[in-house]
Amino acid sequence: AYDKVGIIRNIIDLMGDFGSQGINIVHKDKSVEKFYQQWFKNINGKERSERFLNNLYKTGNVIIHRSYADVTPQLRNYMKSLSSDIKVELPQAVANQIPWRYNFFNPLTVKMKDGNLSLFMGLKNYTVTTNSFFDKFKAGDIPDHVIDSLPVNIKQSLLRGERDIPLDKDRLGIYYYKKDDWRQWANPMIYAILDDIIMLEKMRLADMSALDGAISNIRLWTIGSLDHKILPNKAAINKLRDILASNVGGGTMELVWGPELSFQESSSEVYKFLGSEKYTSVLNSIYAGLGVPPTLTGMAGNGGGFTNNFISLKTLVERLQYGRDQLVRFWEKELEIVRKAMGFRYKAHVQFDQMTL
Repeated sequence: AYDKVGIIRNIIDLMGDFGSQGINIVHKDKSVEKFYQQWFKNINGKERSERFLNNLYKTGNVIIHRSYADVTPQLRNYMKSLSSDIKVELPQAVANQIPWRYNFFNPLTVKMKDGNLSLFMGLKNYTVTTNSFFDKFKAGDIPDHVIDSLPVNIKQSLLRGERDIPLDKDRLGIYYYKKDDWRQWANPMIYAILDDIIMLEKMRLADMSALDGAISNIRLWTIGSLDHKILPNKAAINKLRDILASNVGGGTMELVWGPELSFQESSSEVYKFLGSEKYTSVLNSIYAGLGVPPTLTGMAGNGGGFTNNFISLKTLVERLQYGRDQLVRFWEKELEIVRKAMGFRYKAHVQFDQMTL
């Protein structure tokens, strides 16, 4: 639905853009804040934030894998030389590693190991399937340069021929869009309106068929009459053919003929099916399922009044705020990892310079 239906893609993209708009990292110490902001810029934090919210609203399940980078002397010098007028003091790193790259996994490739048992025990045992990886190397002879570029645990699993590779839970972050506790995975926001989307697509197909038949006019020219025993001859047929061929279709064609010629015209009235009225209820259902009020789409039949408009708009704002809360929860966890690795005393915070809507 996201890939093929423009309405769905547009709204999901807008919700991701609105929710991540103006994100920034702040800290009470300006030199430390400069470090955090440069780190956030290097990991492409703003783009990762938009992808986080896009996956949250689109699939309902965000599975993100963290990769680390060593804090080398070169990296220290790079961070220190960010600005000539601000000196960045870098304490000795405890773990000497900070998060440096974030990859989002396709939820369809990730499985919960032991299913409901892990859910009941509160365990985060997840595996990622490598079927598509082995499809590329059907003979099983994976090149050494590919193997060497993979993490150690994945490399060992591939060499053993395993199809489901365990994921390191310390590197994994999983966030859901309003998941019930008894479900292994959350249903996407679009799931509730799939029937309406299918109905919309069927209406479009019906309109395409109607357009194909809207201009199908048939004119039937009959020469002769069996009732009056008037049989057509070749000369009469050729005469009529020449007259019709010489008429280019502009203006009125005057046709003089004897009593043995009859004319009948058939035209389709399927064009009466075309129109936007039948789409209104389906589109309203889709927008309502996505939390977009009719007042924003221009499809409201009337003003609706201040109270109705406020309540309908509140639904969209709360959905955007819910996504932003999940995003803040994710980044605060990552900032805490950086703080412990670098030995900073005070925590950094995520701040937005623009509202969700």
